[in-house]
Amino acid sequence: MWNIRTPAQTAAIFDRHFSEYGKAFDLVASDNPLRVEANMARRIAATYWPPQFATSMGFNFDCVVYHSYEPNAFAAYRDGEHWTGISTSLVYVLAELAVRMAAVFPIGDPDDPPLALIGADGAGFRFKHADFAHPKEDAARFFRQAHAFGPLRRRLLNVLWLDSQVLVWRHELFHATLGHTRFLQSHFGIGSLTEAPRNGTTVTDGDVSRMLRALEFHADWAAFGSVLKMATSNHDAAGSDLRKRLGDRWRAASMIASVIMLPAFFGAAEERGAPAGIDHPSAAARLSIFLSRIGELSDPALRDEWRRGSGIALRVFDELSRQHPDFAQFGMMLSEESLSAADVERIACIDDFDSLQNELVPFAALPLGHPHQGGVDPLPGDDAD
Repeated sequence: MWNIRTPAQTAAIFDRHFSEYGKAFDLVASDNPLRVEANMARRIAATYWPPQFATSMGFNFDCVVYHSYEPNAFAAYRDGEHWTGISTSLVYVLAELAVRMAAVFPIGDPDDPPLALIGADGAGFRFKHADFAHPKEDAARFFRQAHAFGPLRRRLLNVLWLDSQVLVWRHELFHATLGHTRFLQSHFGIGSLTEAPRNGTTVTDGDVSRMLRALEFHADWAAFGSVLKMATSNHDAAGSDLRKRLGDRWRAASMIASVIMLPAFFGAAEERGAPAGIDHPSAAARLSIFLSRIGELSDPALRDEWRRGSGIALRVFDELSRQHPDFAQFGMMLSEESLSAADVERIACIDDFDSLQNELVPFAALPLGHPHQGGVDPLPGDDAD
């Protein structure tokens, strides 16, 4: 888990170290469904590193949701401690995305058919800062369409939102455990890794950009492997019920949907364009990374089910991109040309990572593994309840 501190203690330390991001948000002392689910996702992500393992590795870390209208996430190393955080805006963007995705998925239940999205306002992301600027957010504002969902579709909604948040948390936590944040601080004075450039800033040096992109690839590779292992095990806190009811194929479809959802947050808030992304893999490349991890599943039958489930999700998003302008970016990401270029980009990221990995070893709390291997070795916490 993370450091045992009161929320007030954590908030005070976070605010002192990271005032540029925003105030820490208290997720624990709330019965608001948005915050309850966000806290559950944070806990699922953090259980990958049990207390005894984290202590034995000298890995002290904290996971914080911070108040910001800018959809973002970060990992940093300050005063001997690792910090990861995601913004309130990202939490709510993913919530709204999950509602849209759950509405259109064809889950095969005649009593719970797919629902038509309700025009541009229904498909888009029309929240304002005031929607989550106070302690009692209007949860119905984000889940208004879910009232029409049947029980299974509501379960799918919950899985999509939890999965997407856990993916972000795991990505940021792997930046810490694999030594990325300490390495960058030591060699380049870079204080934190952010998922989206703040205030329009980005790295302009070509060599540094390639290095950062390789580190982002490494975090994706490890995070995707960890959630894939979780989702195909008996320790799937987010999706075990969905898997029991619909099988591995639909568990795969929901996970792939969550992977595809993540790039959408870059352009989700109104009046905000997508970042340049020169120091991150493209959205299509990140999808390519996850699909390549599916290909590493050792059980042929399970691997085939996950590939079929991936096909379901890809078709849903392709259709959605044709029906709603707000989701046109999905169609561009899933085009044959884009996915072909993504495979080339993924291989280039591996090559760039090859030249970095020996330098990362002294800074890592976990063995690095390698993108050509079948997993991060060891996988602490996979056998823990």
